[in-house]
Amino acid sequence: MTRISFPLIICFIIFPVIILQGCMKAMTSEQIRGNLVEVSKNIESYCYEMEMYMETDIAGEDSPEIVKSNHNAHVNVKNKRMKVSINIDEWTTDKTKAKSTQTEMYIVDTMEYLYSHHHGKEGKWVKLEAPNKFDSENRLKEHLE
Repeated sequence: MTRISFPLIICFIIFPVIILQGCMKAMTSEQIRGNLVEVSKNIESYCYEMEMYMETDIAGEDSPEIVKSNHNAHVNVKNKRMKVSINIDEWTTDKTKAKSTQTEMYIVDTMEYLYSHHHGKEGKWVKLEAPNKFDSENRLKEHLE
């Protein structure tokens, strides 16, 4: 029985990797960007979540205002359909003013269906024709451009 030492096994593994590294071509940033754009054209659907926190201090106001929003979206690029949920909470640091808004937006091709509910008030649905709304809300297309 032949015994192979550990350093010899390591050499058999490492040397082919080192040799093959020389065979690979380095990609430029333009090639990577081009490949990414090409692959992105084949995406049929995606989801994203976004959270924002903003504090504003207005001259003459006693208490700064804080706004926190959460966005969730499901986008079907192939069929031009989208659902976006937005929750916005606003308050002042002294808690004297506070309000929240919940919005759901559905986009089906060129039609937009919008539901808005403000804290303490009954929500309502609005139907709008918005020919370019899908493209303007499509974050993937925005990033590709």
